[in-house]
Amino acid sequence: CQFHPGRAVFHEGTKGWTCCKPRATDFDEFMHIKGCARGRHLFIGTRAVVQAQAEKCRRDFYQMANDVIVSVYAKKIQRDASSVEFHGDSVQLHLEYGDGKVYDDTIQLYAAIDPAASSFEFLSTKAELKLAKVAPAQWPALERE
Repeated sequence: CQFHPGRAVFHEGTKGWTCCKPRATDFDEFMHIKGCARGRHLFIGTRAVVQAQAEKCRRDFYQMANDVIVSVYAKKIQRDASSVEFHGDSVQLHLEYGDGKVYDDTIQLYAAIDPAASSFEFLSTKAELKLAKVAPAQWPALERE
């Protein structure tokens, strides 16, 4: 097999490869520049390991007198691989969704919640958290600064 081990270079109207000298001004000519190295194809070898992509998800909340409802928007959440943990002053999220995407976050809450009375639900387009407030007061923000 003949190939170019270098990178393609497009500079001031010329096209070529970093590994050899031939240059072309037309893209079709560039595509026909013969490879400068020879080697064998590797049809069997190491399989690429697919790693999950860390993602950011849009988050929104609203509140009532005794509860705060938090929505984390992520489509196709994998219920068996995702988790939500409630603590007195924080919520820890691990969501696996879509095609290998992962969302990890810890929300430091503005005020205390009751972890035993809090709950969550995975819907088709989001994870919805219902946080039970310890004190029935309005929160000016979801997170403390």
